[in-house]
Amino acid sequence: MAKERWTPSGIWLESRSFSDQGYGPVPSRWKGKCQVGPDWGSNNCSRKIIGARFYTAGVAEKYLKADSLSPRDHAGHDTHTASTAAGSTVEASFHGLAAGVARGGAPRARIAIYKSLWSDAGIGSTASVLGAIDDAIHIDMFLL
Repeated sequence: MAKERWTPSGIWLESRSFSDQGYGPVPSRWKGKCQVGPDWGSNNCSRKIIGARFYTAGVAEKYLKADSLSPRDHAGHDTHTASTAAGSTVEASFHGLAAGVARGGAPRARIAIYKSLWSDAGIGSTASVLGAIDDAIHIDMFLL
């Protein structure tokens, strides 16, 4: 079974790289959370994206207002990073050119999302980043 992977911030779940087609149920040993927000419901976690959280401690209100208080990635960087690490295999091309297959380094891996950076500028705080790392290590990754 593929191990779950950790990514430091939000995700755009509609990307075909995060399809859960062909995955079995989430392992019963998984104790992570699917935290909800205005544009992320509990049903947005899947058999591929098995956990999603966000962290706001110490982040200035103006940066939180410029983003979505949810695990969703609106800037695209973290979706790119997560799909590079653990994106499922998908047919891809660039405007019909260079057709082929795209996949992450561990395409069968499951993903847990920890959004601790905010707005297009990637603003965070020591508290938000450490909170995400702490949960990933002590709650989620410990159970792999």
